[in-house]
Amino acid sequence: MLVDMHRVSCLDLSVTEDIADALKRIQESFKGTHGCLGQRLLRDLEHQERFIVVSYWRDKESSASANALHAAIDEALDLLKAKSTANVYEVIHDL
Repeated sequence: MLVDMHRVSCLDLSVTEDIADALKRIQESFKGTHGCLGQRLLRDLEHQERFIVVSYWRDKESSASANALHAAIDEALDLLKAKSTANVYEVIHDL
């Protein structure tokens, strides 16, 4: 299993809800995508302008779908003037 984490931050606090709404819509549009096992949207408790988009993928072959998710997130964030970084992790131990 792969875990994809997209960290999002925005300096303009007036658009944080717009960012959250855009990320929710993007996640909904990828629901049921081949290889996608689920997704979460997290918000930092202390810094409400920071989010993490987490998606779980079956295997490396699903990475094409993960790349499409990244592209959709990047496009939406560009419009809202937010910045992000993304990493994909392989689960090596799960309890």
